[in-house]
Amino acid sequence: DMDGLTMEIKDRGDGLSQQAEQLIGTRPYSEKDNGMGLGLFRAHSIISRFAGDVRLLNREGGGVTTFIHLPLTKAV
Repeated sequence: DMDGLTMEIKDRGDGLSQQAEQLIGTRPYSEKDNGMGLGLFRAHSIISRFAGDVRLLNREGGGVTTFIHLPLTKAV
């Protein structure tokens, strides 16, 4: 894609719960005992400020694939 940079990150964890799928990126959310949920929320916020996009999708068999897309601009 000449208009942007897309990264694909895969893990082999438990995947996202239904609640996590709905809330991640919209507000701080964590399913960890001591988690504050700021990591993904902050990442979404920063990437959005650069007109980018983050998508998280459950993988068949477990885990999550995270897609991050950032637009590229020509230097002036």
